[in-house]
Amino acid sequence: PKPAKAAAAPGQPSVEANARRGQPERASRATSRRAGSARLQYIAGRAASTMPLQEQKYSTGRVIEHKKPSTHAEHELVIPFAQLRSVVIRLQDEMQKTSAAWDTKGSMNKNWELLFKRLDADFSGRLDYAEFVKAVREGLRLDTSDKELQALWTYIDHDKSGEVSLAEFQHGLYLLILEGWERITDDDLERVVLTLNAA
Repeated sequence: PKPAKAAAAPGQPSVEANARRGQPERASRATSRRAGSARLQYIAGRAASTMPLQEQKYSTGRVIEHKKPSTHAEHELVIPFAQLRSVVIRLQDEMQKTSAAWDTKGSMNKNWELLFKRLDADFSGRLDYAEFVKAVREGLRLDTSDKELQALWTYIDHDKSGEVSLAEFQHGLYLLILEGWERITDDDLERVVLTLNAA
């Protein structure tokens, strides 16, 4: 089916009016633009109606659900929060030392990505618990108990899929760090904003 002729934009002369005024080039460009736009809309509409979104699955076969990021309250704590947070802080410290040994100058996120890629044995883009333990024990050489490692895994793998992506891993660590920060009052926040505005 041919796309319908597009009307001129409000306040703009029509293609025909431009052609009558002796501006065939401008009229031609406008016609071409409108036709191109109509073709793209037609193609996009056809694609949306004929091609359903592909369902993504974990390597375990479980369907990946696209949801908003989780909150701390949605994660399971099996050991006291302060103890679990201290594991994360030690993990971050070891990651910095490992990054220095690798001579990488990237951000912490980039360095976690490097570690993930080195330890993702099946190249799935996800780590299972065995790969996670290997990452901590062999990759980072972190001295921590099995109970603490299991507790951290339980917290990070909050959807109980048995696997975590790099994004899930980093998000879980971030939540544990963030949750331990001191709460700022409205007055303190206002002072910070005033200080920043004055700078």
